[in-house]
Amino acid sequence: MPTATTNPTHPTPLKALIIGGGIAGPACALFLHRAGIHSTIYESHQFATNIGGALGLAPNGLRVLDSLGLADKILEKASVMEEMTMRNHYGMTLGAFPTGKRSRYGFPSVLVHRSSVHETLVQATKEAGITIEYGKKLLRVEETDEKVVVYFDDGTAVQGDILFGCDGIRSTVRDHVLAFSGHEKREPHYTGLVGVGGFIPSSLVPNIDPEAEPPVIMTHGPSGIFAYGYLHAKNEWIWWSTFEATEEQARGDIRSMPDDELLRKLFTKHGTWPSPIPELIKAETGPMVRLPIYDVDPLPVWHSGRVVLTGDAAHAVAPHSGQGVSLALEDAAVLGKCLRKAGTEVRAAFVEYENARKARVTMVVEEGRRRGQAKKEMGFIACWIRDIVMMVMAWWLTDSALDEWFGYTVDGI
Repeated sequence: MPTATTNPTHPTPLKALIIGGGIAGPACALFLHRAGIHSTIYESHQFATNIGGALGLAPNGLRVLDSLGLADKILEKASVMEEMTMRNHYGMTLGAFPTGKRSRYGFPSVLVHRSSVHETLVQATKEAGITIEYGKKLLRVEETDEKVVVYFDDGTAVQGDILFGCDGIRSTVRDHVLAFSGHEKREPHYTGLVGVGGFIPSSLVPNIDPEAEPPVIMTHGPSGIFAYGYLHAKNEWIWWSTFEATEEQARGDIRSMPDDELLRKLFTKHGTWPSPIPELIKAETGPMVRLPIYDVDPLPVWHSGRVVLTGDAAHAVAPHSGQGVSLALEDAAVLGKCLRKAGTEVRAAFVEYENARKARVTMVVEEGRRRGQAKKEMGFIACWIRDIVMMVMAWWLTDSALDEWFGYTVDGI
């Protein structure tokens, strides 16, 4: 693998600063390392394991991880999810929707802990000699034609040649990019939905046979959805529910609500739904993931001279799309490719990156919003119409219809 002293495209090695140590940050650092660019990651929180809930990782995301030699490590910790079965709250199956087959795309879609993906990427950065500094909360950014300086709340400051904003949906780096470019600040937009989820050891629900269930089932009713799947690598059930709530409820009452009270609320919503949903709710012991769902309207710019945005900082997408992590991985790969090709002409690389990514990301963000609407509260007639539409879509939708999503490949990485 090239180093900062051997890569001919960078005769004067660039020093990159990365804000955010989630998934986008380490992924960017690994592709910068491949391009011969030295980077340091700055994360506001302390490192912790087993953080976050479950996520769907699509074939396009696994394809990027494979280019880093990490796909097999993720697959060892994941369950294959090549289709998702939809049903209504009466137990009627509406259809099985393809979610990405290995036979078509080279990799399947999988269900996996977010922490498994994160910890795999962090371990890879350690093996590559990339430093992650924790407890470094960004306060502000200063940028000139020659350099960029970041200031942290511990009183320290660091200077670099380029800055990567991988600091999520409430990005401080995004605020700088928009202000520096003469645009107004963009606040995250609350979608009206809150997500709750958890993990249940199979030993707590011995009467539920994972072999008798489809890989993932999502049940739609008049008060949101309840979905579940089995993670063989950990012998546990993964479940999540999405339902309507005000922003005040999502950020206040639901976040602070004791687990037993929240479970009673969930049972009120889903307790009469088909088995094994009531059994799973009763078996949950906590702690549970609670996530108010936000996205961000498309940004006018993703970069400002020496600063560039990736992942949720650039295009936060609601989880309904199942593409949030995969898009962040794609961003990192495209950025690394553009910088490797552009050499020290970082502005040209950032322009090329933004032009290459915007249309695709906008398509996914809009689809995520559309899917979220189907999870809001609705009456009998609306539920009936939704069920009919889903049955028609399941009949019509073929694997090839999803090639634009799952067949995306970053060439030359």
